[in-house]
Amino acid sequence: MDENVNSGQYQIRLRKDNWELEISAPEKDFVLNEWERLAKFSFSTPGALLNNISERISTDGLAGVVENGEGVRYAKPQTLVEFIRRFNCQSNLEKTLVLGYWCEIKLGQPGFTRDDILAKYREAKEQPPKNIGRDLGLLVSRGLLLESGQPAEMYELTNTGIHEVEQKLSGQS
Repeated sequence: MDENVNSGQYQIRLRKDNWELEISAPEKDFVLNEWERLAKFSFSTPGALLNNISERISTDGLAGVVENGEGVRYAKPQTLVEFIRRFNCQSNLEKTLVLGYWCEIKLGQPGFTRDDILAKYREAKEQPPKNIGRDLGLLVSRGLLLESGQPAEMYELTNTGIHEVEQKLSGQS
């Protein structure tokens, strides 16, 4: 498995005869699980393989299936802008929690800092909160984040925080 550190993407590529399959996503576990699932099947053409996986890829929120005009379909990783817009966040607290989820779960970081969150606000083209420290503190007091303190001012999602984001994500189809 290759890891593209700059983009936070993991990928596995299979070449057979004159075709190639690549599984790529920000989540290492997704790539490995999908690889294991596909290894159980025998396919003679890339079209048969794509027909088997395209519905799952397009519905799990990780990527969209794109057709290049010649009938060839491929998975395209979801951007942060696409991800955060799926939530229709009403407050900075909701956005901050979703951005923390992106950092920790989608990108596989062990945690995140206030600077990480502010950088993700900019990347998502969202107006950052005036007092990010207060917002992070409120999320900690509500049991959605933990302050790990290693390194200083590092935050992690709690199981409750992860569940909150995933519940909102699963409620959208």
